[in-house]
Amino acid sequence: MSIPQDPSQQNSSSYYMPWVTLACSLTAGVFAYVMYKFQRTPVMEKVEKKALESLNAGHLDPALAALLPAEALQAPKSLQNPMTEKTFIDHHYGGKTPDAVFFATRFSSIGRFFKLNTFVPVRGDGNCFVNAAAAGLLNKINKDPSYLSKLIAIIEAYENSPEIYVQKDPSAKEDQHINFYKTKDFRQVVSKLTQLHPTILFEDDHFNAAFTRILRYILTHSAPEDAVSKRCGTEIDSTAVWDLSRIFDLNAKVAVVEGPTPADSQGPDSFLVTYGDMNQSIIDTKQRHSDTEKTADFVILRKSGHFVCGY
Repeated sequence: MSIPQDPSQQNSSSYYMPWVTLACSLTAGVFAYVMYKFQRTPVMEKVEKKALESLNAGHLDPALAALLPAEALQAPKSLQNPMTEKTFIDHHYGGKTPDAVFFATRFSSIGRFFKLNTFVPVRGDGNCFVNAAAAGLLNKINKDPSYLSKLIAIIEAYENSPEIYVQKDPSAKEDQHINFYKTKDFRQVVSKLTQLHPTILFEDDHFNAAFTRILRYILTHSAPEDAVSKRCGTEIDSTAVWDLSRIFDLNAKVAVVEGPTPADSQGPDSFLVTYGDMNQSIIDTKQRHSDTEKTADFVILRKSGHFVCGY
């Protein structure tokens, strides 16, 4: 039951309400900004997503823009800031729902099994498989510089291929994803691989746009069309790891974090893995396994319809 007020109190409240509302709004904006900068909560992720959707539609709601710092509205880079396991889990599975706990536990199980310390989120634009592969390859040449000459030789071997080059993604907006042609891509990638350190290339989105196009192009030479399409922005199936491993002489694997597999019934300590030798198996991390099974140049983790790289 509400407490009765005399008319003078009601009038005074009416007078101050607009100022109270304004103060609350400003406080909420500052709070949202602070939360975004220091802890990207699920609520703020929804705000950011909504803001980006309105921006892509050609306008941005000023109320949404006020909640976000300028950097939040920039288009995501192909390879994004690496995360630790804890940071990744807090960011993606912080909701503590039963599903979130299940997937977070499985994510940790995969990380421990393959001894993964770093996880690279990548741009989710249909190119995420090759984006993740690019991150893994850059890390490989960073750890093993002798592999660089092999990587360049493989890339150059496909430069003179008569196959038609990859096609533009109609939804792409940034210049590096629109204005490209085969010779320019190959020249840029080979030149920068030769001259620049992998950590610099990791931050170069123009390089990575071209690099991932070349990776897609190379995979189309042997992968089935339903696994790898020539059109950029078209999702690539996890079985592409077969050709990726064979062509680039890699020990790369795909481990499923999210997505229905027979491993689900065995709990979060088990997961489905696809090997580069065209095999698949369910790994139960509670069982003993050989060192060969536990090693990989890098692991591409499938998170539902998306991929990230772990190494």
